[in-house]
Amino acid sequence: MMNNFHIIIPARLESTRLKNKVLLEINGKSIVQLVYEKAQSINPLSVTVATNHKDIFDHIKSLGGEVLMTSSDHQSGMDRVNEAASLLQISDDETILNLQGDEPLMPEKIIIETGNSIRSNINIATAACVLSDKNEITDPNNVKVVTANNNYAHYFSRSLIPHSNEISDITYYQHLGIYSYNRGILQELANLDVTYLEKTERLEQLRFLDHGYKIYVNKYDQPAPIGIDTEKDYLKTLSILSEK
Repeated sequence: MMNNFHIIIPARLESTRLKNKVLLEINGKSIVQLVYEKAQSINPLSVTVATNHKDIFDHIKSLGGEVLMTSSDHQSGMDRVNEAASLLQISDDETILNLQGDEPLMPEKIIIETGNSIRSNINIATAACVLSDKNEITDPNNVKVVTANNNYAHYFSRSLIPHSNEISDITYYQHLGIYSYNRGILQELANLDVTYLEKTERLEQLRFLDHGYKIYVNKYDQPAPIGIDTEKDYLKTLSILSEK
């Protein structure tokens, strides 16, 4: 069964905490290759890597994959995805899923359900998983999200939200770096002015909320997959995938 959305994987080589991370290998395959192959496995309309570095471009080409060279001036993965969507001439009413190039453990179920969330009343969708470990809950690298009863996001923060004197009394959700939107909305988002809250929290999704856009959050009662930002993340992912 084909899933009716395009997947664009933003992948840059420059990383402050783990050098050249998307080209690091796990079981003989690069991290970005593992993400690309997982994206292909769910049978979307198309899968494309969007990069700004020749090494990634040549690597994906050598695998027979689809890859585009994009600007080095982009401030976010969303901006890179937006440029790629223009180069691919994706129409305004088609759905695009933004899948990070350092997320080889992202479950297929979450990718499929996030990609298929876009409909007449949902223009932007994302995902979140339960946080249960106290150290994980209080870690500012784990972005928390609180939602209304209809699963639309109230707010995203690196701080502990919602506040409670007893952490054990609250179910906390970690936001995952995966988004879907229709092409027209993506173009609008990319043209929005940066806002105070976005700069304060360093979270681009707050720009969407500040400008009045709604974000639908698919919530999952399972631990969040590891995104590879540090050497510790890489070694943990290597261990998990080596066991399979």
